[in-house]
Amino acid sequence: MEPGPNFCMRMSSFLQNVQNGAWPHLFPRYHGMAPLVSHLVKMGMVEPRAYPQEKVFQAAELFLKTEGILSAPESAHAIATVIEEALRAKKENKEKVILFNLSGHGFLDINAFDRNSNKQ
Repeated sequence: MEPGPNFCMRMSSFLQNVQNGAWPHLFPRYHGMAPLVSHLVKMGMVEPRAYPQEKVFQAAELFLKTEGILSAPESAHAIATVIEEALRAKKENKEKVILFNLSGHGFLDINAFDRNSNKQ
């Protein structure tokens, strides 16, 4: 009997991708990637990214203003990536389909959003 994926796959850490003060907020309380995500990274199918908190909150605010949805901070990291990719496609004059997962609302995080917008 072969061991399952938890025993076969190397787990990576987002900490190896932190640059310029950005912190890996995609998994705020877990600084490693799940075995299957680690495998996708190793295969080159996905690319982990880290963003500064301010950029993440700005992305969430833009999404709220344009789509009317207050995203959870975890989803706001994906939104920041979507915005970055959409701007890149626009600059390169390419049509691109971008799919992301909006995993939850930010109603429990309203105070964090409020604290961030009061900094500006």
